[in-house]
Amino acid sequence: MRKKIRKIAGLLFLVLALALTQIPPSFSLASSDSSDFKKNGDTLISYTGTASVVSVPNGIKTIGTDAFAGNQFLTSVQLPSSVETIENGAFRNCTSLQEITFPGGLTRVESGAFAMCDSLAKVTFSPALYVLGAGVFSGDAALKSVNLGKNNNFTILDGALYNRDKTKLLQVFSGRSQDTFTMPDSVKDIDRYAFWGCKNLKKVVLSSNLTEIPEYSFSNCSKLASVTVPYSVTRIAAKAFEDCGSLTGIFLPVSVTDIHATAFDGCYQLQIQAEEGTTAYEFAQTFVASIADQMERDSVSENALPFDRNTHIESQEQDTVQKTDTVSEDSQGFDPKNPADVSKLDVSDYYAQDTSDVIGRTRVVGGNAVVFYNDSSTAEMTGDGTVSQNDVTDMQPDQTICDNASHTIARKAYYQNQQLGSVAIENGIESIGDFAFARSAVTAISLPDGLAHIGYGAFYHCDNLENVQIPSSVTEIEPDAFTNTPYMTNWKNDPSSDAFLIVGDGILIGYKGTGSSVYLPEGVKKIAGSVFKNHTEMTDLYLPDSLTEIGEEACYGCTSLMHVSGGKHVVKICDRAFALCPLADLTIGAPVTEIGLGAYKLVSADAVVFTSETALPGSSYEKTATRLENDNYRILTFDSVNVAVIKSPYMQLEDTVLDPNYLGFRGLVISVLSDGQPGKAVLVSCTCLPDEKTGLVQLPSTVRAGGKTYELTSALPSAFSAYRDFDMWGEGPLADILLPPSLGSISQYEPELRLRSATASSAAESEQTTDQSTAQEANTASDQSNAQGTSSETGQGTELVQTTDQNSGYSNAELITAECLDDTNSYYLSVSKDVASQQTLEDAVSQTYGPLVDGQLNMFDLTMFEQKSKVPITNFGNFPVQVSVPVSAALAEQDICVVTLKDDGSLQTIYGTKDKKDDLDYFTFRTNHFSSYGIYAGIGDQAAKIRAESSKQTLKDASPETGDYFEPKWLLALASLLLGAALLINLPALKKQKENK
Repeated sequence: MRKKIRKIAGLLFLVLALALTQIPPSFSLASSDSSDFKKNGDTLISYTGTASVVSVPNGIKTIGTDAFAGNQFLTSVQLPSSVETIENGAFRNCTSLQEITFPGGLTRVESGAFAMCDSLAKVTFSPALYVLGAGVFSGDAALKSVNLGKNNNFTILDGALYNRDKTKLLQVFSGRSQDTFTMPDSVKDIDRYAFWGCKNLKKVVLSSNLTEIPEYSFSNCSKLASVTVPYSVTRIAAKAFEDCGSLTGIFLPVSVTDIHATAFDGCYQLQIQAEEGTTAYEFAQTFVASIADQMERDSVSENALPFDRNTHIESQEQDTVQKTDTVSEDSQGFDPKNPADVSKLDVSDYYAQDTSDVIGRTRVVGGNAVVFYNDSSTAEMTGDGTVSQNDVTDMQPDQTICDNASHTIARKAYYQNQQLGSVAIENGIESIGDFAFARSAVTAISLPDGLAHIGYGAFYHCDNLENVQIPSSVTEIEPDAFTNTPYMTNWKNDPSSDAFLIVGDGILIGYKGTGSSVYLPEGVKKIAGSVFKNHTEMTDLYLPDSLTEIGEEACYGCTSLMHVSGGKHVVKICDRAFALCPLADLTIGAPVTEIGLGAYKLVSADAVVFTSETALPGSSYEKTATRLENDNYRILTFDSVNVAVIKSPYMQLEDTVLDPNYLGFRGLVISVLSDGQPGKAVLVSCTCLPDEKTGLVQLPSTVRAGGKTYELTSALPSAFSAYRDFDMWGEGPLADILLPPSLGSISQYEPELRLRSATASSAAESEQTTDQSTAQEANTASDQSNAQGTSSETGQGTELVQTTDQNSGYSNAELITAECLDDTNSYYLSVSKDVASQQTLEDAVSQTYGPLVDGQLNMFDLTMFEQKSKVPITNFGNFPVQVSVPVSAALAEQDICVVTLKDDGSLQTIYGTKDKKDDLDYFTFRTNHFSSYGIYAGIGDQAAKIRAESSKQTLKDASPETGDYFEPKWLLALASLLLGAALLINLPALKKQKENK
């Protein structure tokens, strides 16, 4: 009997040990502070805590809309068995969330519930789940599949999720690595967002039984190049292929009789083929001309998601605005443009990676700066700089919303604040940060004299804002500062108001005219962003002499605009200012000193003529271009213009818009001879790209410029010198450069230029030449950047090639690594020292945490540059970078964190983990922007705080193939249980062995 009891007890221990292994990770560390959970009955409305591992209280049946949305701390969550429904967007943009197991009673997961959860890699369905909304896992870059477990309501096949009988395709997982997808012929329907954000996808063959391509089904498939549309398809819905920038051709069969006007928005390179006389043929005829109309939205120039700028707002880092098209009736408040935001039918993710955003607070912190007047309450700053309310004790230093030192109202300071009414800002404030009041309930705003800058989207979607007083001191208003406000709509709808809305110091922020010829009033100094965007009726634009700047996308998509005149004092032309405008003449005046990326994309002019006799303008870019996802903004300034005419053949091209090392111009730079040889020109520089198939660059003997034809009679000795570094700015193989007889042979100019001959004598010779070219490329890159490392794939990210400034000032700087989830093959990391920015960081740390002691703050600068454009990528949006920095043994023994400055100048503290690699101590952290950084060692109370925050970092085991979490005490408990079980089961054998001895 005793023997049986011992065996039963041993087996129970074993069962208990096995059960222990199934406990979700970090269960014992899960948040249990009930004050962090806001509930309404059995519905969880929101979670406000910062724990990395969270356990939802028992009794909760519904995880409400946006309950955890945007929580950047959350890595794991345990849902109680009582949960039955997860509502729209409940966990959207929880970018650190790594896994989720649905409890057994969960039956419903609504649209976008886990959209844009970048780190989500493991999902286990419940057996009871039978309702799945649209785009539930859209944009989850790490998710390759889900574990259905015992659920029989769904089917997994080839990285895609279907209903049980595979008649409906629900989701193709964004983490799917294959670049082709063939849809089973059993599929009759696909869900909205089914392929949304599948960045690896290049080719798709649709089911022969599919009848409709629904809204946003292929939106943001940036590499999608081929789609086979069967004759069963009759309808292509709104935004179906939005921002498929690589889609160059598609055949639409006669069966397609309904194509939404926005179906191919953002498909700039697309050529639609169809049979003559069909609906698709008629659509194709108007597609190119109407591409700007198709792209029309109330948008801002920045985006939080890997989309085209025109679809999002909430970023500077980037927030983006968008028009809410009406699509499916079952959208349930789910934004049809962005599965990551289901809360307001608008995108609000540009700041998704910023964990320190102040949402819905009415506190004022900082100097004697701001007074708010509300119908029911007043929040104001007292004379000594203290706050009159008693609710600011938990404010963190980087959450200051009004900084008297920098005279700034911080970015998103009163974002979504629904307690505001009429607001007056006192004198002393000089700048209002991006989205400072966006989506708030402010009804009127009085801006003070002395205010100079109003940030991007500062009052975006303030739906009650009717009265705005802007002083003449304001010299800069960034795009969409007042978009979607009654202030703007009332002006547009008022028949007695002027067609031009001019505010501040001569800033044109609105135009509502409808005439073909537009004359800007004298006194306008700046055209703000997007003022004339998509005014397709405009054919002629006359600029006043007072004008100095043409803003970002100012005339974007004005597809009838052929002539722009006047503006003889314009100094700056911003990014995409005249993109998609069929300008017949392109003349750049002498005063122009800056021209932005894509400013003249797809214009009709055959050449650009520079009138200055002394200097050429430089190449510039707006902050929208510094966001990693916005690679479609980093385009040639004169895209599609192949000839540039300059006054003198000896003008300096270096560091100008014609310098091949910048993304300004590719083609022939000529100077027209004026020595009695009409129709003759000298070739100053050639940066023509080779033919994609042959690799040949073939120069013509004549060129067209300004309606005239010029013969190339000679070339400067340095005309082809750019090809020495072709690998740094060019694309594709360079086989040979063929010149017209008047110029001779390329060997006369560049005798040592290595070219891969298109007529190689043998395959072996070709292979050898290729190897030499590859070696030269590597040496050139190494010499130019002083590279200290090489690019390599590690985990899910790509390690950036690093360049190190010898004066970076940081010990072992060459060992700093950065790993990005996005494709970074064309980028490189720079470690350097910026004295000014580091001094600013040091001052901010001192002001926040007190005077520094020697060795307490170790600083360095990180920058990531795009190879082709040399644009610094300062913000990574939904692709946060993991940085590993070597630290001294002394620092490794202390409580340390990383400090840096956000875009608005406020201090940000980042906590990370310590580890050891190759006998060196490293500190690893994640960030979504690059700037000056400091490794800060805490002292006293600050050290305790760092220690407490760092302890929240999730611990991973040493197993590289799994990366599973473990709790050390579980390991001890498990070992004890296993040992106890073994002893109980084998006790008789041990006794017998002892007796035998």
